[in-house]
Amino acid sequence: MKKKSILFGLLIVISFIFTMKVNAASSITCTPTSVYVGDQITCSIKTDEEVTVSSKLELVAGNTTLSKDGNIVYKAASKGNYEVEISSEGFNDSVTIKVSEKTTTTTTTTTTKAKSSNAYLSSITIDGEEIDDFSKNTTRYFVEVENDVTKISIDAKAEDALSEVEIDGPNTLDVGENEYTISVTSEDNTTKFYKVIVTRLEEEESSNTRIKNIKIRGYKLDFNKNSKTFYLNIDKEDTELDITVTLNDDASSYEIEGNENLEDGSVIKIVVTAEDGSEDTYRIIIEKKDTNYMPFIIGGAVLLVIIVIVIVVIIKKKNNKKDNNKKNDNKNKAKLKKESVVNENSEDDEKTKQMPPISDDTIPSSAINTEDNISDDDDEDEDVIHIDNDEEEETRILSYAEKEELKRLRKQNDDLKSKIDEELGKTTPLTFNDDDDE
Repeated sequence: MKKKSILFGLLIVISFIFTMKVNAASSITCTPTSVYVGDQITCSIKTDEEVTVSSKLELVAGNTTLSKDGNIVYKAASKGNYEVEISSEGFNDSVTIKVSEKTTTTTTTTTTKAKSSNAYLSSITIDGEEIDDFSKNTTRYFVEVENDVTKISIDAKAEDALSEVEIDGPNTLDVGENEYTISVTSEDNTTKFYKVIVTRLEEEESSNTRIKNIKIRGYKLDFNKNSKTFYLNIDKEDTELDITVTLNDDASSYEIEGNENLEDGSVIKIVVTAEDGSEDTYRIIIEKKDTNYMPFIIGGAVLLVIIVIVIVVIIKKKNNKKDNNKKNDNKNKAKLKKESVVNENSEDDEKTKQMPPISDDTIPSSAINTEDNISDDDDEDEDVIHIDNDEEEETRILSYAEKEELKRLRKQNDDLKSKIDEELGKTTPLTFNDDDDE
C-alpha cells in the first residue's frame, strides 16, 4: 500500500512538471495594454506548438493560428475592456486591453500629443518596379520570375515617416516559392507585417533540335552543322548504312528513316525531336558509284596462272611416269626376246610323250604370256603345245577344252598387246642400244 502511494505521488509530480513545461512553452504579450479608441495593439506570441489566438478587437494583421513565434495587430474600435487569448489543448493564456475614449478639456493646460500608431506601407518595390495593385490593407502579394532569375531586390516605404521598416528573406531564389517578410513598426511600437511570395519558375523544356555530328561506317560524310541536306556516294552493292548521330542536346532524340534498300537517289531522313516536342529533319541523298572491278580482274588472273601451273606440273609428272613405264616395258620385251633366241638354239633333244589333261594350274605362265610361245603363226599347230624347261622340250596333242582355253588366253594376250601398243603410241618411242641390254 505504501508503494502504491509513493508511485501515485510521483505521477502527480511528473504531471505537474509536464504541465508547467507546456504552460511555459507558449505566452502572449500585448503593447500597449491601455489605448484610446482607434489605436492599434500589437500582440507578440511565443510558442513551439500550434495555438489559437482570439479576441473581440478588430484584427488588422497577422494569423489567428500560429505554430511558431509571430505577431498579431488589433485595432480598438470602441471603448471597453477586451481580452486577447491564446489557447491550445490543455492550455490558455490571455492579456486584458483597456480602451478609453479620448477626452478634450477647455483648460489652458498643454496636453502631450499621442505617439503615432500608423504601421502601414505606402508601396513595395521589386527590382526598382512598384507592385501595381498595391494596397496598404493587403498584406500578402505573389510575384513570379523566370527560371534564370536567381536574386531580387525588395524595397518598401512606410506611410508614416516615423515608422521603421525591416525586410527579411532569402538572399538567392530557389525554384518554387520564396517568402519575404516586411515588418513595419510605428512610433508607438505598433507592428504590421506584409508578405511577398516570389515564385521562381521551373526551367523550360529545351527546343534544341541541332545535330553535332553524323558518322557513317566505311564512308566520310562532309558534315556541316549549318546544313540540313548532305550528299553521299556509296558502293552499288551497299543497301543499308551504319549511321551514328550525335545531338547537341542530350535531352533530344532522333529516328532514322529510309535506311533500307538504298538505290541511286534514295533519301535517308534523320528526324530530331527536342525535349519540348519540336521536330527538325536532316536528309542524306544517296548516289551510287560504279564498282571498281580491277581488284577482281587482277585476283582472277593470278588464280588462273596458279591453276595453269598446277595443271602443267601434274601433266609433267604423268608424262615422266609414262616414260618410265615405257622404258621398263621395252626392257622387259628385249629380255624376253633374248631368252627366246636362246631357247630356239638349244641343242637339247626333243622328247614326245603322252601328257595328262592340263588345267590352268598345269600351264606355266611362260607358255601363255610370251610372244614366242603363242603367236599368230601357231594357228597351224593348234593341236600341239610346247612346254619349255631348262632340261628339255616336251610336246603333246591338246584336247578340245585345252584348245578353247588356249584361244581364250591368246585373245587375252592380244588385248594386252593392243593396250600396250595404244599406250606406246601416245608417247615418244625410245631407242635402246644393244649395250644397254647387255
